Amino acid sequence: MLKRFNISDCKPCSTPLEPKCTPADFANSELFEGPFCELIGSLLYLAVTTRPDILFSVNCLNQLQEKPTVAAWTGHKRILRYLKGTKNFKLVYKKLHNPNFNIDLYVDADWASDTIDRKSVSGYILMFCNCPIL
Repeated sequence: MLKRFNISDCKPCSTPLEPKCTPADFANSELFEGPFCELIGSLLYLAVTTRPDILFSVNCLNQLQEKPTVAAWTGHKRILRYLKGTKNFKLVYKKLHNPNFNIDLYVDADWASDTIDRKSVSGYILMFCNCPIL
């Protein structure tokens, strides 16, 4: 994807978005003319299939798909830079000698933190034997 969108020589970064970013932060910029939808589709596929760590960031920026801006394009490129910096990260599942078949579910939500539409954001992670599975 880095080659496809001409940023293969970019610097990696440690987070997919700046902390406390909202779609409103990217909306007030000039309109972008380019392969915005192609990048969104590529990132969504990646987020759903193998990289759930970028899903929130991709969905945040996808809210601007109708009127893509240069700032949103820059945000998407930051996600690609994050992917470049974390391409060797992986989950390792080990066989346990003393299996503890605990299933743990962690859930978090905010209460209407989006100042534009006052919608809540929530997320969860399901752990089996201390490894994330969903």
